[in-house]
Amino acid sequence: RDWKKFYYGLGVIHDNFRGRNEKISASFALGYDPFFSMRYRNPLLSLESNLFLVNRIFYSRVRNKSLLSQQTGPNFDEIRYGFEGTIGKRLDIFRSLSLTFGYQVLTVSHNEAGRTLSSSGRDAFITAAGGFVHDTRDLTEYPSRGTFAWVSFSKYGLGESPVNYFRLSLDVRKFVPTVAGTIIAGRLFANLAGGGTVANYGHVFFGYQERIRGHFKEVYEGEDIFGASLELRVPLLPVRFFKVDAVPVPEFGLWRFGLYGALFGDAGKVWYREDTFSLQNLVKGYGVGLNFLLPYNSVFRVEYALNEARRGQLILDLSASF
Repeated sequence: RDWKKFYYGLGVIHDNFRGRNEKISASFALGYDPFFSMRYRNPLLSLESNLFLVNRIFYSRVRNKSLLSQQTGPNFDEIRYGFEGTIGKRLDIFRSLSLTFGYQVLTVSHNEAGRTLSSSGRDAFITAAGGFVHDTRDLTEYPSRGTFAWVSFSKYGLGESPVNYFRLSLDVRKFVPTVAGTIIAGRLFANLAGGGTVANYGHVFFGYQERIRGHFKEVYEGEDIFGASLELRVPLLPVRFFKVDAVPVPEFGLWRFGLYGALFGDAGKVWYREDTFSLQNLVKGYGVGLNFLLPYNSVFRVEYALNEARRGQLILDLSASF
């Protein structure tokens, strides 16, 4: 979510491997934070139990985000690679359970004390996670109605390395249609750590993927995070679909356009486990914006936000805020 950190890539997918809707895909990116990933998904591993399977191998070179790690010298890269497998059960068309097991190796391009939990500059550890998803949204990219709820428990390290901590995560989003197509949208999320020492690369942040508008470019770092957002989305130009015959591939010739106005407020906080959490210390922002609904389910946002001191900032961002 930074226009200066550009990346680009390519992917290919076999969409119906063996004629059973199994999917095999491979993708890579160059530029900022390059990566490579291969993925296999079987949507119906067992008909009787309604099970699905997802396997993935990955490699990435991620620019360090931790401000604490940057204090020990020039910034550096984290090289991550490993694999993971997920087996899940669909309870119905809206709800599913999943269990994930994996193995990950993380090294740093320049080793300094504190950048990894191992003094060697290489952390290798097992990962395990369990999760539950409830999703009734009508459109993931820009919902007009429905509920999304996700909760997970993740364990990093199972006694085989210095890495030995866990995370409990929660994300709840609600979209309520009201009069004349207006949507009330709300979100609450939290990610809390426990157990042993959390490596700097395992910290959570505002200022990267998660943002507080009004403090959009400010980075806040900690072990735990809490956030809340509320938006009123008002249709200014109702969504329309156009068939563009000039596009040579017919599947790419159906274009969508629409425009929503938005009033929003954000609040959140990151902190370390030894700190005391208080709602009085939340970082806050609020403002107005325009949400452009564009072809291929893409969204472009132009927003103006104010912080607690009423200092304003212009925000240009891709995708819906949540």
